[in-house]
Amino acid sequence: MEAIGSHAYRLEVPEGTRWHNVVHTTLLKPFHRRDEDQDMDKDDPDVYEVESIINSRKIRGVVKYQVHWVGYTEFEDTWETWDKLDNCPEKL
Repeated sequence: MEAIGSHAYRLEVPEGTRWHNVVHTTLLKPFHRRDEDQDMDKDDPDVYEVESIINSRKIRGVVKYQVHWVGYTEFEDTWETWDKLDNCPEKL
């Protein structure tokens, strides 16, 4: 990964892919291996605080909430299920 100015990075992508290799810094997120423990109850700096719930939707019987996180932009809002938001019932 190579910095291009102060707001973009050039990524190394596999040859032959159709991905654009320059991305804005707001689109980059920390990498988490899927085989790592994802327990949110331990003292983990990757526990995020919900600022507000923006929207909700139901797809195939599953309700998801659009979450705006404290300290993040609107472009970093995510859709989460209830079980991922068990630490913030007052926001729901």
